[in-house]
Amino acid sequence: MKSKRKIPTSLLVAITVSIVLLLTDVGLGIFFTIYSINSTTNLIKHKIMEDALTAASLLDGNVVGSLTKEDKDNKTANYTTAYNILNSFKTSSEDSNGELAYIYLLVKIDGKIVFSVDPSNDPGEFLVEEPINTEAMNKSFLGFAGTDDQAYVDRWGKLYSGYAPVKNDDGQVTAVVGVDVWADYLDKLVATNSSAVVSISAVTIALGVGLSLLITYSMRKKIKDLSNDINSLESDIQNLVGDIEKPLNDVAYQEEIVVKGGSDDQLTNIRNKLFNLRGEIRRYIDYAQEEASIDRLTRVSNRNAYTSTSKVINEQIKNNELKELVVAIYDVNGLKTVNDSTGHEIGDELLKIAANIIQTVYGNRICFRIGGDEFVIIYRGSVEEFKAKDEECKRMIDQFNNTNTEMPFILSLSVGYATYEVGQDNELLDIFRKADKNMYEVKKEFYKTHKNILQ
Repeated sequence: MKSKRKIPTSLLVAITVSIVLLLTDVGLGIFFTIYSINSTTNLIKHKIMEDALTAASLLDGNVVGSLTKEDKDNKTANYTTAYNILNSFKTSSEDSNGELAYIYLLVKIDGKIVFSVDPSNDPGEFLVEEPINTEAMNKSFLGFAGTDDQAYVDRWGKLYSGYAPVKNDDGQVTAVVGVDVWADYLDKLVATNSSAVVSISAVTIALGVGLSLLITYSMRKKIKDLSNDINSLESDIQNLVGDIEKPLNDVAYQEEIVVKGGSDDQLTNIRNKLFNLRGEIRRYIDYAQEEASIDRLTRVSNRNAYTSTSKVINEQIKNNELKELVVAIYDVNGLKTVNDSTGHEIGDELLKIAANIIQTVYGNRICFRIGGDEFVIIYRGSVEEFKAKDEECKRMIDQFNNTNTEMPFILSLSVGYATYEVGQDNELLDIFRKADKNMYEVKKEFYKTHKNILQ
């Protein structure tokens, strides 16, 4: 009688290790896929809310809620201004092949929500047609901006929507800005990113299973060949990640990631390369999530939001609709000295304190961080009003310095400002350059009396 052949222990170990590694990589693949879907969806929702909130901040809540059919038919100044503001977002998105499908104004009449100003080619009937009523839409009329969790189908198609309230001087909601994005656009973007993550995960799964077998059987020659293949794979994935990033933003994501170096041991070298490849996947996912409109450190609007606002203001200048505007640039004095003497963590704290004071003083005015230590205020008001705000800012800085003497730094800001001059300034950049020049003159005077502080 023949004895039953026993499975070699090495084979059992290889099978066990392969199964465990396979399940782990499958789990990571599923996790990264879900993470990618959520990150991409949140990024688009951030963009929807950025457009809706920016448009709402530019509209006059004392006027847009009471527009009538006569205003539309006669193209009054109030109607035309609101129309041009919304149309500038639509035009900007079309010029850049953006994802925005529709932007429009909603108002309430006798308890019913109806379309108001709508610059699209197929607008909702003015003050007559009712949109599909959603939870996010209703909350916006209560004063809370938000986006729908799911797409809705109406006569225009399947759309994801976001809403932002427009308030009058009394803080009452008089209208709501609606922004729509084609569901197909978001679905295709999610599918593209998910496919890329799944493909990369599938490659790591295949390599992981093969790697466990090779380690078990000590197949040195094959391990060497595999190491060469991974070098090529690493280059291919670098190219793939670059292609994935471009549809979202042309600005490269610069956050540091841990990179393991080479080793004399081939097995360790392969493990390190796989670790680095997974780091590239995480880098892309983190990049997609962070690329929104808020500055990560100071929580004020970032350069992307500044660019969007610039396009709207440039359109208003072009149409002779801009009346009063002050551009101010606040620069944190001595940031380099703080970074060099106390460390970058203290320097970051200095930036956050400066941003908090500026944002507290200017309230609803839009504040942007456009550089390492520079904040831009786009103030829609008179220069006298701005100067009063600036004085308040200086008082708060003095108060902070007097009550926080234990801090390893003194908070100091240089500010330069410039006003919009009709007929001379053709775009926001013209005003910005004047403000920037004035700021550097103030900063130069500061360093004349503070020569121990590095610029």
